[in-house]
Amino acid sequence: MVTDLTNAVTALQQDQNAIWAAKNKSIQAISTATTAKYEVGDDGSVRPSKDAESAAISSIEDPGKQTAAISALWKHGRDTLEPPIKSALAELGTAVETATGHIRKAFENSPDVAAIAAEAPGKLDPSKQLTAEQGIADGETIADGKLSEDEKQRILENLRKTNLTPEQLEAIRNGQEVTVPASTMAYLENLYGKAGFNGLTELSNTLKSDSSPDSQALRRELATGMLTLSNEQVTSRNPDGSVNSRGGFTKLDPKVQFMTGTRFAGPDANTEDYPDGYRDNFNDSPEVAHGKYFQDMTSFSDFLGAANPDYQPGDRFGVELGRQAAHQAWIDDHGTGIYGDTGRKGAELPWVQQSGSAATQFLDVSSRNQEASHALLTGIGSDELFGKGTPGQSWHPYSASDTVGALMTHEWNDDGRALSSMVSWAGDQAYDPDPAKAERAGQAAHSLADIMSTTKSNDGTNIYQSLLDMPGQDRKSFGEVNPLAAQGIAATLAPYTADMVGAPASLTGTRGFTSDLGPADVTRVFSALDGDPTASATINGAALARAEQIDRYFANAAVLPSDSEPLELGTYSGRLRGTVDAGLNAYVADLNLNETDRTKEISDQRSAAYGVVQNLIGLSGAAGPVGAVGGPMAQALIEIPKNPLTSVDPEYGGRLPGSSVDGTEYDLNRSGTVGDRRYNLFSQLIATGQINPYALSDELQQTVFSTSDDGSRHLKPYIAATPDDASADVLERYLPDILDSYGISREDQTDYLNNGDKGRDSFTPVISNGTIDAQHELKRLFTDELEQQGYNTWPR
Repeated sequence: MVTDLTNAVTALQQDQNAIWAAKNKSIQAISTATTAKYEVGDDGSVRPSKDAESAAISSIEDPGKQTAAISALWKHGRDTLEPPIKSALAELGTAVETATGHIRKAFENSPDVAAIAAEAPGKLDPSKQLTAEQGIADGETIADGKLSEDEKQRILENLRKTNLTPEQLEAIRNGQEVTVPASTMAYLENLYGKAGFNGLTELSNTLKSDSSPDSQALRRELATGMLTLSNEQVTSRNPDGSVNSRGGFTKLDPKVQFMTGTRFAGPDANTEDYPDGYRDNFNDSPEVAHGKYFQDMTSFSDFLGAANPDYQPGDRFGVELGRQAAHQAWIDDHGTGIYGDTGRKGAELPWVQQSGSAATQFLDVSSRNQEASHALLTGIGSDELFGKGTPGQSWHPYSASDTVGALMTHEWNDDGRALSSMVSWAGDQAYDPDPAKAERAGQAAHSLADIMSTTKSNDGTNIYQSLLDMPGQDRKSFGEVNPLAAQGIAATLAPYTADMVGAPASLTGTRGFTSDLGPADVTRVFSALDGDPTASATINGAALARAEQIDRYFANAAVLPSDSEPLELGTYSGRLRGTVDAGLNAYVADLNLNETDRTKEISDQRSAAYGVVQNLIGLSGAAGPVGAVGGPMAQALIEIPKNPLTSVDPEYGGRLPGSSVDGTEYDLNRSGTVGDRRYNLFSQLIATGQINPYALSDELQQTVFSTSDDGSRHLKPYIAATPDDASADVLERYLPDILDSYGISREDQTDYLNNGDKGRDSFTPVISNGTIDAQHELKRLFTDELEQQGYNTWPR
């Protein structure tokens, strides 16, 4: 508290002058008006007093001239006296709000002071304070559905007073609670309670059709306010700092809760029929009643989508929206299963057509809340978070594979952008300095990979096979149908490639990613992402870059005095390279290509991945010691989605694009060989100064170094140094002895490289390189046969 007080005093000293200057300016401007016999309203408006009007016409007998005098009096007040008053009051309000923000920041860990700070603006300026009665009036006006322009403006101005500050929004994103005036919470709760689901959606549709800026602004503020009210991190407090009200799902209108939380179709269903009011009844046929449900859900999702993107729903609301997105997606793909409806891909009943649009909007809003996304991906959370105890709905334990599986096997009308947003934060936070955030991110990434590799989800869906051959998409893969989702998932998993092959956290530097995936699992994940060129280059490039980095870690450790060398690192390096090959073999096997086209497809994808590797290694520089996994490489992996590092040339058949390495094309068949991996060890010792390059023979120097226009020398990548067999032979003659002389014995070189081969061979039983054999073995990846035969565990 002493520190808080010190910070507060410093902040207030800085704000004091601004407040007093604005206050004095306000007093002077008001005094000028009152001296002239004008009345000043609470909002700074000015009007002549009765005495002023009487004095102005006391000596005038002509009625026309009396009217003119009164008009002049009003004009003088409006044009001369009122502007400086309003300007000064605005300055005072800004100064007070600034000081309030400083106090709130200083006392962010002192709820009682935060409560006082939240109430301060309304106490100092009653025009800024909302009331529960205003919320009731505004809500009833919305429910009535006949808003005048003045009523629209009134509600818009009131809602703007409920907006959170940028600092509060940032605090919510960081998982902290924020405090708002009790009057704000009361206003929002009464507004949405009285407006109701129908009133809001109908008004939203009306406002959307009106292109005026004020109508669009009102629609945005109404949706934003609902997100604020739904958020458990938004509180109001008593003077002693205790919470007297908290936002949350149950604060929303009962029909909003019911419509969002009711799922009557698919594996995550919690009822058996349409919600009450949308079934067949005496007035409507089933088609009309059901059509009204989908119209209302589309309108509601569209309304929520209009909210300020800086605002997020509460945790429970976010979870319900995510599950509802999966529900609507499932209906779009399969129909409701009620009254013979088999969905868009079946009977194509007209009322189902809108569910795809609703699914996109619901998922987009849900994905703003990372806690909700984490819960949806992992299933981690209380039973109450997943809806237990909701009246009128059955409850079952939440299944992440059912919900996320429905999201991933759906064709999204935004190419998967919202689905990408649901997962991308886990990649961004892979190396977060906050252990809790990094742990949460790793859990989400692991669950995502686990779901993608599932051949039989809770409801029996073969998710992996569906990702390779998306249902109803003419054998197109997930990456082809939802490219943005594939790219987002690849970037999310990029920091975790070493975790996926069982490397320990002491090597990977991540948290929360359980090392329980096997060779078959990771083959499925990688092959599912290979359908989009950018996603493929990202995930494969990240894996190969990690493999090279591990080789370099070993080189660092091997030259240092030690009782034992970390030879086991070679196993993880080999597994990473094997994962890339196995994934590509499985993906290409599913394409049913002939041998020539198959070879070209794999070579093209490896070319793109190798371009990513060179960029990542170039960005991150030399590897540090074992365990030093943060820093440049970690940052480079996270930056992949923000700065695409390569592109695929579809006309380029198995040769590296000339711009990637020294302006020449090189054969990729040498990538990942024993010579390539030994060269990585050599490169690391050059980069760290362990080897003096000028002490090397002229023949070797000419082979491994290139000279730029400015005369500087650069070590070539391996495939650039070995454009032919003769160059490869030069390295084979020199490098083993050089490495031995600088501390990496021939025996350690052999053991390390052999471990790499064994790691790579872990995938031999999973998928082969040959066209016919691979197409046959792919069928085993579609089942649990590999698991049953023990081939989905890493050899020891």
